[in-house]
Amino acid sequence: MKVIVFDLDETLCNHTRGEQDSLREVFKAYFYNRDLSFKEFKEVFSKFNKVSWENFEKGIHDVEATLRHRFKLLCDFYGMEQNLEEVSMGYKSAYIKNCVPYEGVEPLLSKLSETFLLAVCSNGMEQIQMDKLRYHKIDQYFSCFQFGSYYPFCKPHQDFFQSLVEDLSTDPKDILFIGDSLTNDIMPAKNIGMKTLHINKEHIVGEVLQWNLVLNKVEELIG
Repeated sequence: MKVIVFDLDETLCNHTRGEQDSLREVFKAYFYNRDLSFKEFKEVFSKFNKVSWENFEKGIHDVEATLRHRFKLLCDFYGMEQNLEEVSMGYKSAYIKNCVPYEGVEPLLSKLSETFLLAVCSNGMEQIQMDKLRYHKIDQYFSCFQFGSYYPFCKPHQDFFQSLVEDLSTDPKDILFIGDSLTNDIMPAKNIGMKTLHINKEHIVGEVLQWNLVLNKVEELIG
C-alpha cells in the first residue's frame, strides 16, 4: 500500500461541534434579540441546510451556491435579507476556527506520514476546507487534496473517485480510504478497488480519535 486517503469532516475534524459552535456565534451576533431560543434557531437552520444539500446532491447547485442558499433561506425566513452577506461570512469565519481536529489526529497523521503519502478527499468548498486544514496546522501532512464541489464530481459518485485515482497515479489496490460514511466513503472506494477503513463510534470516543486503534487497523490491512 502506497497511499492513505482521508475523508475530512467527522473523520479528522469535528464538523458537528464546528457547526454547532459557529451557529451559536451567528445566533448571538444577529438573532439573539428576535425572541427565539437557540434551539428553535438551530432547528430552522437544520431544515434549510438539509434542503440546500439535497439540491447539491441533485446537481441543482454547486457547493458555493449551496452554502449561500441555506443562509438566504434563513435570512428570508427571519426577514433579515439585508444581513445575508454578514451572516454568511460570519458563519464561514467561525466554522473554520471551530471545526477542530479530534484529539489524536495529529499523532496519527505524523506517524502515518513517515511511511505513506497522505491525501484528503472531501466534499465541500475548496477554500473553506483548505483554510480549515491550514488554520489547525494539519495541512502539512498531506501531499494531495481533492474536494467535491459540483455534481457529479463529488462523493459518492464514481467520476470523483476515478479522478482521485488518476490524480494519485496509483493503482486502487495500493490505496486505503479512511472515512466515516459508508455511503459516501466506504462503498464507492471499495467499488473502485481500494482498501477501506470505516471510522465509527469505536474509533471516536467523545471528541478523541483513538489513534492507536486506527493505526493498528491500518497495520492489519497492510499486513
